[in-house]
Amino acid sequence: MKNFLVISILVLSFFAVSAQAQTSCEQTAEQIAKSVAKAFEAKKLGSLDANRASVASITVKIENSLVDDGAKGQFVTKTFKSLKAAENWFTKREVDSLPGRNSTPLISCKKGTCTFKSEGLLHNNLYLKLVTLGYTKEKCPYIKSIYIVDGN
Repeated sequence: MKNFLVISILVLSFFAVSAQAQTSCEQTAEQIAKSVAKAFEAKKLGSLDANRASVASITVKIENSLVDDGAKGQFVTKTFKSLKAAENWFTKREVDSLPGRNSTPLISCKKGTCTFKSEGLLHNNLYLKLVTLGYTKEKCPYIKSIYIVDGN
């Protein structure tokens, strides 16, 4: 009987610790992806730095929709230490507030990749395509990379 009680307490303790670990993350993958979409569209990516786990750099990859697959110039890839730095880079590339920025509805987040709905591309617009996430030891998601399609 005493062994049963000790084992029961250990099992309950394990589940209590597991439940605490699961709720310690500030945001889910879906919430992070939606935050990126809103901030990207509003041209305020830097506002997400305070809420993001800064465990890695962020890669931004822009696909040129007018270049054939595999051809030179299809992708522009840059790595940043913060989303504010990425936002500054986007701003420096603008001419008369163009290209515009768009996000479409989030389709799903699976295995660290959040995919947004693909729709028709307009000239002088950037479209959020994917947000990939990494996970801390505590299994909390953080932004790893952002993929964008340039409608040119």
